[in-house]
Amino acid sequence: MKPTIQPQPMQSEYGFEYTDLFPRLTRASYRAATGEQAAPWDRSRRISRFFDEEALALPPDDPYTIQYWDVSGAKAVRRTERITNYEASHPNLPGAYDYAKYAPPKSRLYVPVERDAQGVPINKSYVDVYSLADFATADHLRQELKAAGFEVGEIEEEQLAPPFSYIAEEGENRRVLNLVINRQPQNVGWMLKNRYANGIGSPGAWKQFENSVAWDTAVSPDVGTFDPRPEIRIPQRALLPNERIVVVQIGVAVIQRTDIANPIVDQAAMPGRVGEILTIVKEIRDRK
Repeated sequence: MKPTIQPQPMQSEYGFEYTDLFPRLTRASYRAATGEQAAPWDRSRRISRFFDEEALALPPDDPYTIQYWDVSGAKAVRRTERITNYEASHPNLPGAYDYAKYAPPKSRLYVPVERDAQGVPINKSYVDVYSLADFATADHLRQELKAAGFEVGEIEEEQLAPPFSYIAEEGENRRVLNLVINRQPQNVGWMLKNRYANGIGSPGAWKQFENSVAWDTAVSPDVGTFDPRPEIRIPQRALLPNERIVVVQIGVAVIQRTDIANPIVDQAAMPGRVGEILTIVKEIRDRK
């Protein structure tokens, strides 16, 4: 996204959000705008709800200057905040990252439980899909475990004792495969299910737990939703020639267009606090 001045609202008064140079992002709006997920929440950074694609081409550690309106006090003040080009070009949005669900296709490997007189299976017991893996996937896992420092043997295909056997239907290239890891046999399919319990690509590492090797997830329950640190401010433009600031009360201010007539508001016609605020705005306007 590039910094863009929003069209002025065709109304006499409006909030400072209309001076934002970037849309305020959520995980949903980021995906809608880019077609991709925002990166997982990074707890080492503050929440940042915008990104400037022009900062991607700049040195990542160089400063990026944000100018914004601070309306928390007795008057609206133009302030400056500095972050890095990396932070400016990479939003940090709270919320859970949606890792793709691990959902292998249904099993077509079975054990014939009963056959007819010609030996054709008439009662099939299909193998649990999470017990299955193909040889290429098993070998990739084997190499990964070896690189992590585990003692890993060869891939072993499980065989049943006669008269039982596994039979694969057409197109089924997965089998019941085991890896001997640190002298303990483990089913490859169940290891994959364990690894992808939080979704494909979720972070973690293989670790030794008693007599087995299992995936130790690094997915944090902290997704930034209640992060107490102030968010990085979205850059905001300066006032246009036909705008001025009206402070209603401490911490409450609006932008007023000088080229549109401001209607007189009858306080008696407005409910409670809304009428009081609009009356104050009118009094301030009349004094100018």
